[in-house]
Formats: sequence, structure tokens, C-alpha cells
Amino acid sequence: APAGQAARAAACRRARAGALKLAALQSLGQIGSPSTQIAKVVRKAVSDPEKSVREAAIKAFGRVIEDSEEQLEVNSNALNDEIVEVRLAAARNLGALGENAIPATRFLMELLSDRGNFTNYLNALKKIPADESQLEYYLKGLEHRSSGVRAYACETLGRLGEKAMPAVQKLERLAEKDGSKYVKSRAETALELSLIHI
Repeated sequence: APAGQAARAAACRRARAGALKLAALQSLGQIGSPSTQIAKVVRKAVSDPEKSVREAAIKAFGRVIEDSEEQLEVNSNALNDEIVEVRLAAARNLGALGENAIPATRFLMELLSDRGNFTNYLNALKKIPADESQLEYYLKGLEHRSSGVRAYACETLGRLGEKAMPAVQKLERLAEKDGSKYVKSRAETALELSLIHI
């Protein structure tokens, strides 16, 4: 019995400590004031074993860490978290990074297979500029089951202009045969933009 009581007491202490950390991180995230001490606390909490603490830490991370390279690395890693709320918070942070999040495009594209949350990842992707280095992942997007993702891939390839030439055959197929009128029109526009300099 004493061993059981000790274990319960330890669990209660951990729960109280986790609740305090969570409250502190939520406050820091709302303040959003970057400082060395705050940054240190948030960096440590990103890998906390308690899922609610990690979620609060990632949310705060987007507000208190100014270094875009560190933002990219930490949020890209957080996209692999087992907790969906952590992944969604990381995606929002990456979307806010804009062009600095271009290397994370491929990770966000992989998460589009999450049927329940793919629109959140797609919204983050739409805030990141098109870049030739991610062409392979835009091409995969043309084959996605969601018409919204296919349309996004067409629009993004269109922004690449002549650099999207490797996508021409797939775009032609979508323009002719896709079941969505919107995707067809986006594919046609992308084709016009990619072929304009030929």
C-alpha cells in the first residue's frame, strides 16, 4: 500500500508540474515577447513528454523565436509529432514563415494524406511561395484524391512558369480529363503559363 501511495503522489506531482508548465507556456505564447529567457523555456518545452505542453510550446514558438532557420527546423520536426494538435500548430507556424518555409513544402505535402486535417496543411502550403526545388512534390500533388490539392498543385506550377515544363503532360491530362471543372481551368492556366516562352 505505501508503494502505491508513493506512486500516486508522484503522479500527482507530475500532473501539477505539467499543468504549471502548460499555463506558463500559454501565457508566454499570448505575450509573444521574444527574450533570451523566454526562448530558453520554450525551446526546452518543445520536446516535453506531456503532449499539451508540447502543443503550447509549439504555439508559443511561433511568437517568441525570431530566427527563421530555427523556426523552420523545429516546426518541420514537429510535423512528425504523434499529436495532431502539435502538427497543426507547426503547420500554422510554417505558413507564417512564408518563403523561409520553402524547404518544409515536402513535409506538408506528405501530411495531405491526413483526411481529417489536410485542409489545414493545404492552407499552410498556400502561404509558402512556389519554388523550383519543390517541383517533385507539386507533381505528386497533381495526382492527389482531393480536387483542392490538385488545384493548388496546378496553381503553384503555373507560378513557376517555364520551370514547370516537366509537368506539362500531367497538366494536359488534368485539363482534358479531371472530374473537377475548377481543376481543369487551373490546369489550363498553368499550361498557358508554362508554355508561354516556348
